[in-house]
Amino acid sequence: MSLGVFSKWFNLSILAIVAGLLFCSASIAGNLEKEIAWTEDQTISGKMVIDAEVVLKIAPGVKIQFANNGRLVVFGKMLALGSEQQPIIFTALDQSRDGVGWWGLRFEATGARESVMRYCQISFADVGVVGHQSTLMLEKCHLLRNRIGLQSQVGLSGSATDCLIEKNTVGVIFNQGEGFQLIGNRIENNLSAGIANDDSSPTIVGNTISNNNKIGISCHFGSNPLVENNLISGHERGIYVSRQSVPVFRHNDIIENDVGVAMEKLAFPRLEMNRVVSNRVGLFINQGGYPYLRNNNIENNREFAIELGDMQSLVGTRKFALMENSLERRQEKAANSGVRGRSESERLMPVMDQILPDPLQIRLPQEGIIDARENWWGQFDFSAATNDNLLMFSDGYDEAQVTFRGNTYPRDRIHFRPWLKAAVPNAGRFPE
Repeated sequence: MSLGVFSKWFNLSILAIVAGLLFCSASIAGNLEKEIAWTEDQTISGKMVIDAEVVLKIAPGVKIQFANNGRLVVFGKMLALGSEQQPIIFTALDQSRDGVGWWGLRFEATGARESVMRYCQISFADVGVVGHQSTLMLEKCHLLRNRIGLQSQVGLSGSATDCLIEKNTVGVIFNQGEGFQLIGNRIENNLSAGIANDDSSPTIVGNTISNNNKIGISCHFGSNPLVENNLISGHERGIYVSRQSVPVFRHNDIIENDVGVAMEKLAFPRLEMNRVVSNRVGLFINQGGYPYLRNNNIENNREFAIELGDMQSLVGTRKFALMENSLERRQEKAANSGVRGRSESERLMPVMDQILPDPLQIRLPQEGIIDARENWWGQFDFSAATNDNLLMFSDGYDEAQVTFRGNTYPRDRIHFRPWLKAAVPNAGRFPE
């Protein structure tokens, strides 16, 4: 290369580098202490904090990328108002693996200061959006390829409306919250669960919850959500209820799951005016599941309308309830006294000789039955039945006893008489 050619190449290279420095956004982190509007793309290299009383506005079409330890924490207010043609993008610089590229967006103690995200896409985060003691409105947003798409913690109010939440490990998690609402969203193709409730009572209305692999909606540890007018389809378990939860399910279509509704370990769901149709098993009940079932259309489930598990016994359930109560009381006493809990064997020791004030005992039936009266069971010839059990049920009439913790107890039975003579006309999801 001649000296002249080299000089020309060198000058052009320097110009290109300078141009890149001028036109590429610099990495930012730290605190925003006054109102600002982002109208150009941003790269966040660490923790970016929106201070209390500060408003961050983000223009349509802006792309915000985060380094591995990047996160955006909002104590003030954020208005990220994209459009259908120009969504706002929050994503990772490293997109080699789902759910590990950055920490996500956190709304913390914003109180009544209402943040709004409209037409935003959030991807490749540990938790895409999480809120605690805040007010947040998500509208027409797309949350995908995060470990958790959306997480509602204590004191979050607001709603997610008309969003697509897909391809996360878990779509939505509620942790000890009840003020946030899911309305009219598509929650689908998440790897583990669509919606998980843990000691929470949110409102879940008008959503399509489909093909989330294992579970559509789960309710654990005293979760009592209102679940109404949803399509729940394409899961191993459409609904799963356990651990002293009393959720309400009304006017849902629970169809084409392996098990439509599963419940165990002290679960008391209330199911009214639902369609539980075309599952392998309509309802699976085990180890202390006692649903309230009225005015549902439970039909065309391939194996059983209701199947009782091999530990469904009222006697076993009462013992399990006492042990649960005792374990919780011991752990609470140890925590309050600052003393570590007892050994595993001691904590699990039965306490049947103690009389514990337990409201669960009031809710348990008195005769070891599953009360399934006044539901529609499809076009089945009931006149041909020789006893209270039919082929559509699996219960104590088929196998009279169960073995629970080494002891034998009478198995619960299903009582379905009187049944409805025709399908409930308004059961299931409301027409569009």
